[in-house]
Amino acid sequence: MTATTMTASAVTSLEPLEQALLRRATDAADAIRADAAREAAAAVEAAQREAAATVAQARAEGEADAARRQAEDRGGAHRAARGIVLAAQRAVYDELRAQARAVVRELLAEPDTHRRLVALVQAQLGTQADAQPHPSGGIVGEAPDGRRVDASVDALVERVVGELDLDPLWAPR
Repeated sequence: MTATTMTASAVTSLEPLEQALLRRATDAADAIRADAAREAAAAVEAAQREAAATVAQARAEGEADAARRQAEDRGGAHRAARGIVLAAQRAVYDELRAQARAVVRELLAEPDTHRRLVALVQAQLGTQADAQPHPSGGIVGEAPDGRRVDASVDALVERVVGELDLDPLWAPR
């Protein structure tokens, strides 16, 4: 036999082995591809579950944060509103006192009313009491024993306004 013939017959005899090896390699590659596809699908599924869990956690944290901020905002708004109400009440109270002082000054400008106030102070302290005019209007009486009665406009108004029940003014309507 010649070298060419031997080579051709050797090649022919290796063909079934080659084909068997090729089939085995193809089968192995197919199995590797199938395993890789399963692993990839499992990885994608796990990533999707993890992403969904992360989104759910972020949503829950966001909702909790929003609820906390909303409560803080409501609290701040409530405090601001309360401050506005208190400032308005204070303005009304101050205006009430200012108007009352003006009325009391007008009344005490009448000589008869002024004489009656002096008489009331002396009735409390005795006839020896000294009644002096006060800078805000009205009088301040002082007895020889040191007792004093402040019947100044400011003191009279503060006493009367302090005794008033002002709650109905602030009640919601």
